[in-house]
Amino acid sequence: MTNPLAKLDRATHMLAEAKTLDEIKNIMDVAEAARTYARAAKLGLEAYNHAAEVKVRAERKAGEFLKRLERGNGGGNGSNQHATHSSVERVASEYSDVLKEYAIPTTSAHRWQQLADMPELVF
Repeated sequence: MTNPLAKLDRATHMLAEAKTLDEIKNIMDVAEAARTYARAAKLGLEAYNHAAEVKVRAERKAGEFLKRLERGNGGGNGSNQHATHSSVERVASEYSDVLKEYAIPTTSAHRWQQLADMPELVF
């Protein structure tokens, strides 16, 4: 089995080129595995922090991705107040579809977008 920290170095380079949420989420998973491995193997704070940084940079990139998605208006403009529940479900946004498809909690999505909004110097 390949050392998770070795995979982390590759994931760092892949993050710069990642264009899909699948790629970004994969990098998050690799970084989290490396972080867990670094802690369990007692590799020191530097290794642990490196993995944590890669993960948070991937979350920031995921936030940038999510910010570009089209969002619905919450099920319509209110003109049809007698709409059935099933018709409201059909007005789903690209944003909500992606959150559902990737099982991303809305709180995580919001936090990732806040990271994306931070100026690089603050981040």
